[in-house]
Amino acid sequence: MKPVCLNLEECNGLGDLICATPTIKKLHDAYQRKITIISQMPELFKTNPYVEKSYKASSIDMDYFKANYIVHNSFYLVGKKDERGVEHKHNMMDIRQFHAIHLGFMLTQDELGCYYKPTEPKKNFIEKYIVIHPVNSWPNRTWSQDNWVKLITSLTDMGYTVVAVGKDSSETGFFNVQKPVFNFDIPLGQNLMNQVGIPQTWHLINDSLCFITMDSGLLHLAGTTDTNIIQLGSSINYKLRAPYRNG
Repeated sequence: MKPVCLNLEECNGLGDLICATPTIKKLHDAYQRKITIISQMPELFKTNPYVEKSYKASSIDMDYFKANYIVHNSFYLVGKKDERGVEHKHNMMDIRQFHAIHLGFMLTQDELGCYYKPTEPKKNFIEKYIVIHPVNSWPNRTWSQDNWVKLITSLTDMGYTVVAVGKDSSETGFFNVQKPVFNFDIPLGQNLMNQVGIPQTWHLINDSLCFITMDSGLLHLAGTTDTNIIQLGSSINYKLRAPYRNG
């Protein structure tokens, strides 16, 4: 049998890619072999136990893969309609099921857990802190800077140290959205926005007392840690985005 590949080249978001990992495991279990991944962020899958190899989409010859692999494709109908005029609405679906449905199946509740492990050892950070993710996103998924400042003040007054993480980013494709971080001083704690990459952000979240975020890529990254998560609400039903851990 040919090796198996999952093509995620049209999936650009950190959270959307992390939410493909339950489908990767499902493919692994179905074929009883590790899966090769094509994506824009291959480092996300380097340590995944169900992944054979992880390639950046721009580095491979897709014709070769089509000829030599069993290729499955996901995330190719975002903002588009299929031949019957049906659109798979990203904001109305669980992202993990979004990937699975593109491959013709659904995931049970105990299959919805996502996977990521960092490729770097953790650096030394402060102890006993809360991590926040103050970033602009879609208007219906953004908390104002004033709200974040008030939250920091309240946490500081209660004696908590606050660490802010996140990076300026953008979402491109069918929609184009700029997602800059809110950048402000933190009297008791650290502002690490635009300073740490995904592996160290994972370690920071994993070792924190709690992580506070809107619906974001880091929400799904946090879902692969053991920390407590406070998910701030938005227009999207929180059940479609909330991480699953241990069922």
